[in-house]
Amino acid sequence: MTGSVITFTALLALLTNVASVAVVAALVAGRGRHWAASLLSAAGSEAIRLGALVAGVATAGSLYFSEVEHFVPCELCWYQRILMYPLAVILVVRGDRGVRPYALTLAVIGLPISLYHNLIEHVPRLAAEGACDLAAPCTAPWFWKFGFITLAYEAGSAFLFVGLLMIALGRPAPLESHE
Repeated sequence: MTGSVITFTALLALLTNVASVAVVAALVAGRGRHWAASLLSAAGSEAIRLGALVAGVATAGSLYFSEVEHFVPCELCWYQRILMYPLAVILVVRGDRGVRPYALTLAVIGLPISLYHNLIEHVPRLAAEGACDLAAPCTAPWFWKFGFITLAYEAGSAFLFVGLLMIALGRPAPLESHE
């Protein structure tokens, strides 16, 4: 079962990466393009629910891996959890546009931690001397899927997508085009 869950969560991370690219493309293209305006409008109306889903699945996945599969979280994993768990909770509980600054703050803080964690998993010599516990080193991922996806990568994908959704949520509503 572990292999199936790892494959499933890795595929979800890739899906959020594709969705992140679409949101970035729409943000860059701006309101002048019909497809971009449509995508931003759709993302804006569902941003909180979609963000709650992504953060909730990331939270459930981390709990599954630690509590069911007994993967011991490293120090950087704990920092990511400290940011992801409340992100999931506030997006579900608050559920309105007022949650945007809080969710965006958590995502913006969580993303560089995940990026750094992912970097030192791939290049362990870049880790700060004595920064991680020997019993659960930050440089030793529990799994590699598709040759590059780890738990840190998955967390980073979730933080990135939720952050982009919150940015899209803050954009003004697209103007109607009468072409």
